[in-house]
Amino acid sequence: MPRSVEEVLTRWNRPRNSAQLAAVWRMMPLCLMWRLWSERNESCFNDKERGVGEIWNFFVFSLF
Repeated sequence: MPRSVEEVLTRWNRPRNSAQLAAVWRMMPLCLMWRLWSERNESCFNDKERGVGEIWNFFVFSLF
């Protein structure tokens, strides 16, 4: 299990068969971390909560 964000990004294996797929793949960890951080702030500071499905959908749509 990675112990830091740097370790997650270093260990993230990237596909090599498609430039477009590789670009999306590189964005995934950062997009996920940003989405989780944003949701945490919404929950803590604005008393708003989303379900797991809503968070997942927003994450997926954020990639494209």
